[in-house]
Amino acid sequence: TDAEKIIKGTIDKFGQLDVLVNNAGFGEGGSILDINVDQFDRVMNTNLRSVFLLTKYAALHLVKTQENIVNVSSIVGLRANLFLSARLRQHWINLPVVSPWIWLRKMCV
Repeated sequence: TDAEKIIKGTIDKFGQLDVLVNNAGFGEGGSILDINVDQFDRVMNTNLRSVFLLTKYAALHLVKTQENIVNVSSIVGLRANLFLSARLRQHWINLPVVSPWIWLRKMCV
């Protein structure tokens, strides 16, 4: 993958990996009623998939150096439901959020 090549290229050039900073992200403007699947996929590939893949391949090397991974976020990540709710309120659609804690049970382990 491109993520593997980035991590490998960094280590080949500098000898080791000291830190990974995940700092790429964007959003598609507009209403969820208008955004198409291709737009959604671009956002998810940049904002989630790239972070997952870079973190996965960097972690394989960072366990040796015991260094850090920094994920730069946005307030939108914490407040996305407020924006979505505001867009859909005119259509009388509510968006409650339920955030349960993780309970480790046999089915989760």
